[in-house]
Amino acid sequence: MIELSSQHNQLRCALSQWVNIPDELWTPFAKIFTPRVFIEKEIVVDVNEPFDKIFFVSNGLLRIYYLS
Repeated sequence: MIELSSQHNQLRCALSQWVNIPDELWTPFAKIFTPRVFIEKEIVVDVNEPFDKIFFVSNGLLRIYYLS
């Protein structure tokens, strides 16, 4: 059994507003998500880089810019 982080618990709490995920389904579901810490002003996704992630921000701010 994996040890889930406080970020996983924050995600579960946020999702519980819309859906109840039973304990037996939560652990396999939580394994999909990897907590990451970014430093201030770090570029998370660069221009022309494939983007196949979903982010859950548990603390701080994430800015998104669209260049056309």
